[in-house]
Amino acid sequence: MPSRSFSYKVIFVRYICLLFSIGVLSGNHEYPEVKTEQGVLTGRYRQTWNGGIFNSFTGIPYAQEITSLLKTSKDQLLPVMFYIHWGGFFSGSGNADFYGPDILLDKDVVLVTFNYRLGALGFLSTKDEFLPGNNGLKDQNLALKWVKKNIVYFGGSPDKITVLGQSVGGASTHYHVLSPLSRDLISRAIAHSGIATAVWALAPKGEALTNAKRLAGFLNCPDESDKEMIDCLNKVDAFDIVTQEKKFLVHNYDPVIRFKPVIEPDIDGAFLTEDPIDIIRSSKSAEIPFITGITTEDGALKSAGVCYGDELFSLFSTKFFPDYKPSESEKKCIDVLSNIWTSFALTGNPTPTTDSLIKTKWEPAQKDVLSSYFFNGIDDIKITKDMYKERIDFWKNILIASQSSKIKDEF
Repeated sequence: MPSRSFSYKVIFVRYICLLFSIGVLSGNHEYPEVKTEQGVLTGRYRQTWNGGIFNSFTGIPYAQEITSLLKTSKDQLLPVMFYIHWGGFFSGSGNADFYGPDILLDKDVVLVTFNYRLGALGFLSTKDEFLPGNNGLKDQNLALKWVKKNIVYFGGSPDKITVLGQSVGGASTHYHVLSPLSRDLISRAIAHSGIATAVWALAPKGEALTNAKRLAGFLNCPDESDKEMIDCLNKVDAFDIVTQEKKFLVHNYDPVIRFKPVIEPDIDGAFLTEDPIDIIRSSKSAEIPFITGITTEDGALKSAGVCYGDELFSLFSTKFFPDYKPSESEKKCIDVLSNIWTSFALTGNPTPTTDSLIKTKWEPAQKDVLSSYFFNGIDDIKITKDMYKERIDFWKNILIASQSSKIKDEF
């Protein structure tokens, strides 16, 4: 682990898509297999966009103990890319239909995607010992621990795990950099269009308990006591709980995120006990290389520019656009972004070398210099200084207080 952290800022320009379970280089059997003490994991062979063959293992229960008996030479281990899907903490999936590995596995990496609990099942909280919250983030942490322990048997290096994600996946990625449960498990991080300090990424004071009581009311559970409320909700079918979320909507899709990460009480197993701002200010976060960035039209779902999530098309294939055939220019964009991201996963440096494809060196950001790697097309990649300076200066002049500050609780 490096002695100090590096921060890279990127502005993505081009387009979108989504990922899958565990993919590694191929073997010589009809189906790839990994022997474990509990039995044999059987996968299947898949083909990358450029015709390479890799092994795919899906549906692995990461909450169960699996000890592989397969031995792999340490000097052959590949960097691991652990992708967290988006979806507002209430929807989405890490399945291959959304996040196909066919692009990234043209590179020498192991790719891991997974599912975690969402909505009230993943983020309902009373912020006390009865239901401290963050179950979805704890699922992610459990998956990370499983990967750290077992990925060597799938050809991956436990010492080179890069966590990455987009939107709430980006915020989740940042949370793992900050959480005492995760920060020693990861080597690098890439947060697309989302970080833990985003206003939508953490429940404000009072919101979690208010929403828990509203949910209890929808399901005819008492709310005078947190314990009685949670005991009642535990008896409700999970499907019935999930279907109540639409009742929280006031205007069309607002509020978009009903159940969010919270600051938990300081008890055993807590994922987050301090405000992200306080963790950052006290230098308690993981000291690892970190990339964060946005698209030029971030937040827009449809625009003439590069909108929210469009860059994912350069990393993942998808079954939802079966007729999509990238142009030659788009293929070069795919080559650039996939090369930069996999180089970062391998070395901690997105541009360890430059060549005819990637001509611009990406230097780490410095404390007093806000520099961005601006990808405006295959022939227009450059380092820019003080991008969106007016916006940044505006927010610098606004006091950003953490939840540990003495702020009146409006709920």
